[in-house]
Amino acid sequence: MTNMKHVVHNGWEIEFRRNIHMYCHSLTASKQCMELHIPCEDTPDGYLGIWPYDLDIPESRYLDLIVALRAWA
Repeated sequence: MTNMKHVVHNGWEIEFRRNIHMYCHSLTASKQCMELHIPCEDTPDGYLGIWPYDLDIPESRYLDLIVALRAWA
């Protein structure tokens, strides 16, 4: 199992652990006192699919997170 930590965009810390259950992974984004667990899994095309759509956070924080995830990816 591979652990990666990477600090990106505006203070978000991204932690990724591969294959915690078959093709599913652990992706966590932390900033200040907020920690988000973002669903992600392998796609049939061989990419990592990230599904942040159902996170219950304000839109401004969501958009900031999306920029951080793009920089991390």
